[in-house]
Amino acid sequence: MNCFVTGASGFIGSNLVHELVARGHRVKALLRPESDLRGLAGVDFERVEGDVNDRAKLKKAFAEHKKRVRR
Repeated sequence: MNCFVTGASGFIGSNLVHELVARGHRVKALLRPESDLRGLAGVDFERVEGDVNDRAKLKKAFAEHKKRVRR
């Protein structure tokens, strides 16, 4: 399954990313440029730079994500 996670650098988000990847899912994570990525060390995910407050960037990221899901 393709998964899109916001807040992936936080405590809950990083654990969610680890668990999703461990279960075989592909993860795309929306992260701000200044995000602390220590909680995501060692996990294979696709980083999307942006912020949930940037509506245009978020819309673009979701549109690209939906294209992959439909394939």
